[in-house]
Amino acid sequence: MNVFTTPINIRFMDIDVMGHVNHATVIAYFAEGRNRFIADHFSQYSPSGFPFIMAYVACHYLRPIKLEDRLLLTIWVKEIGTKSFKLGYKLVNADDDSLGYAHGESVQVCYDYARNATVELSSGLRKALGEYYKDDEYGTVV
Repeated sequence: MNVFTTPINIRFMDIDVMGHVNHATVIAYFAEGRNRFIADHFSQYSPSGFPFIMAYVACHYLRPIKLEDRLLLTIWVKEIGTKSFKLGYKLVNADDDSLGYAHGESVQVCYDYARNATVELSSGLRKALGEYYKDDEYGTVV
């Protein structure tokens, strides 16, 4: 199984009044990683033209992220359905991957924006996603 890993840069503006990364920003880190994953590994699509809509996103926060922390995000495919696929996310310390900050998942539904309707995954997309498929939790962090 392949996984996609990318560093995430913490910006000063990501820090809230409590001195750590705001909870909503972690979801944005997932989105940033997902866009890189799509751009780097699905050359037939661009993030702005990837034919899906977001149906669900969840995040389990494990510990606060501070401005000086170095982050590494791992993404893999958890499920491949007829019209949708589920991605898994793991956000850890780049210097010590046993130190987890958050993990989560998202469900994307393939969508034809011109017809305003859901569509089935193409065989090409199904095959490409299959290269990153793992049917259980990958590297659960605590």
